[in-house]
Amino acid sequence: MSTYKLTYLQLRGRAEISRLIFAATGTAYEDNRIDRETWAQLKSTGIAWFGQMPILEVDGKVLTQSLAIARFLARRLGLHPTDEFEAAMVDLVVDGLSDVYNAGVRFTFEKDPVRQEQDKAKFFEELMPRHFAGLEKILDHNNGGNGWFVGDKMTWADLLFQVTIFAFSATGVSNLLDNYPKLSALYQRIIEVPAIKTWLETRPQTPF
Repeated sequence: MSTYKLTYLQLRGRAEISRLIFAATGTAYEDNRIDRETWAQLKSTGIAWFGQMPILEVDGKVLTQSLAIARFLARRLGLHPTDEFEAAMVDLVVDGLSDVYNAGVRFTFEKDPVRQEQDKAKFFEELMPRHFAGLEKILDHNNGGNGWFVGDKMTWADLLFQVTIFAFSATGVSNLLDNYPKLSALYQRIIEVPAIKTWLETRPQTPF
């Protein structure tokens, strides 16, 4: 049996999708949450290929980059389709959600107030409506939008959707899905999955 150690800061951040994959599949792992001083020491060892976290250690091997880690785990733990086209559709949804998440991070942490307002306006007026409309269509085209993004069972694309929406809601943005009823219903389906519900209720509470 493989052993997993996931290292990240004491935050949800870019490690949360992997934690959710572990939770959804009931897979045991070490959730190694460290402070910035410990990270500086760990970083100096060269363990992180690009000098970034999260870091996944599995059976003596090391992976970095959050989506590479999550995709690896999803494939190994049954949350990534085996059908090639469905797998590509999952990657498509993941890439779209990554666009949304990264744009949100940019305006949230932008230090120049003028640039921040510009980036924020572009996000809410252009990027978010375009991407959410596309996601709603993808969902609707799969069994009428009453199941999951791809196929007939939950994949890690659905989990990343939950992570993305929760990340925005945690910063006070609570109406992202008001105009997307099928996406809103999907979010509720995801958080009602027993293993996910338990994780969300018991995980460490952090600002990000």
